[in-house]
Amino acid sequence: MGHLARAQEAASDQLRSLEEWNQAGKVPRRTGFVRPLPDPFRVTLEYAGAQPQLHQGGVLGLATSGNTAWAGSFRVEGARALRLRLTDISLPPGTVLWVYGDPQGDTHSFTLQSVDPEGGGLWSPTVEGETIWLEVQLPEAALTPASSFAVADILEIVDLPEQQPSLDSRPLADTCFVKGACVPEATQPLIADYREAIARLSFINGSYSYLCSGGLLNDNDLSGVVPYLLTANHCFSNQSSASSLEAYWDYTSTSCGGSLPSLYSVPRTLGSTLLATGTDSDFTFVRLAQAPPGPRYYLGWDANSAAVGDGTVLDRVSHPNGGEQHFTRSAIEANGLISCPELPRPRFIYSSLLSGGTAGGSSGSPAIKDGGYVVGQLFGVCGSNIEDNCDGAGNRLVDGAFASTYSQISNWLENSTPPTCVPNSGSLCLNNSRFRVEVQWRTPNGTTGAGQAVAQTGDTGSFWFFSSANLELFVKMLDSRTVNGHFWFFWGALTDVEYRISVTDTTTGAVKQYTGAQHVQASGHDLAAF
Repeated sequence: MGHLARAQEAASDQLRSLEEWNQAGKVPRRTGFVRPLPDPFRVTLEYAGAQPQLHQGGVLGLATSGNTAWAGSFRVEGARALRLRLTDISLPPGTVLWVYGDPQGDTHSFTLQSVDPEGGGLWSPTVEGETIWLEVQLPEAALTPASSFAVADILEIVDLPEQQPSLDSRPLADTCFVKGACVPEATQPLIADYREAIARLSFINGSYSYLCSGGLLNDNDLSGVVPYLLTANHCFSNQSSASSLEAYWDYTSTSCGGSLPSLYSVPRTLGSTLLATGTDSDFTFVRLAQAPPGPRYYLGWDANSAAVGDGTVLDRVSHPNGGEQHFTRSAIEANGLISCPELPRPRFIYSSLLSGGTAGGSSGSPAIKDGGYVVGQLFGVCGSNIEDNCDGAGNRLVDGAFASTYSQISNWLENSTPPTCVPNSGSLCLNNSRFRVEVQWRTPNGTTGAGQAVAQTGDTGSFWFFSSANLELFVKMLDSRTVNGHFWFFWGALTDVEYRISVTDTTTGAVKQYTGAQHVQASGHDLAAF
């Protein structure tokens, strides 16, 4: 197979901007930049013959499972790691995608579950090296003339932990930074649990990728575990970034003084749903698209403002500069002299450094009080010497207070009944108002609009695009959990105008999208929608 495409070679301005951003100590830390393909293209899939054949820059054939499969590669000379962005996706439920390097190494699968519901496409997992292979498999029975996707951009990662300190924004003093693997239980009895709860976060916002830290939060629902994660609003605050989120777990040395695994060999999850975010306490709260693999610890939380009294000891595990896990301990100063006017108490918590340190990449890491209870997440540093990560005298760590955040995320943590769907001119509410259905359309000349909803029954509804006398699309949601454990979604089109259906489960916040291509009259179903 030949290489399908090479990204644009001229990216010196973006690289210079990335380096200047990091060297200035700005947060969140940048790690890479988006490079549009010189000739964006679309791959339309068709029935595969018995023998593999060249097809639209890649190879089309039958997988051993009998599924239709297409594979092609993308290359950026000298790249350290790559991600692909797929757009204009018209692939059926059950489609599975893989990415891997060249020569083929670790293979990472992903699904349409992580498609950005706001139209930002689908970012693949990261692959180390200068070549990334993409393989797409879909059930042959579900193949239609509209089965297609486009590849628009490549994210090139240029700032990896292994390259530190070449792009360090601030010095890392050995006398200050404490590796998480070197913290004994005598210092923190729950240190192993904390390390299982903290992830290195990589995400895309605009033309760059960034680094932060985040931690898993428990809820009060005893029937199961939901992968809620808390980080900072200044890390990301929109659904497109949340959809691009890659959370890396267990990026830490095997022991104190032991070897550090490759970042791309550790477990990871892809994608998330943005549930709530706010600047008042600098928080972002998401639900990961998959439960993190391996043993995980879900941190408790304490929303009582009295929990952050003067002198309270706070511990944290984070990924400074995107490197392996490090440990920090600090003590709350409820009424200290050091403060920043834009970060007022009690919405923010100030603490003085006792051991360890933070840096770009630590943003969003939970501040944990004794017993494993989160009371905030890291905003950054306030003080007279913020260029020095280890100056505990001149600087204070600043966390957004969980007591201020709590009211905006309590519905999820307390297992309260979240808001149900409210029907309006652009939204249908189906199946006891649990599911909100919305439609966007686009004509061949580029005119766009929102479908106008017409309620039919509790499970069924329709949309018109141009005239209320001309219904264009019918949808239906059935509760079939007694059959296969899922809700079933059906849609039928009476038009060949391009459309995108967005279905939101208001109970969990999960979103799925279904598309119809221009000039193709198509219907479909998803028997594992939610």
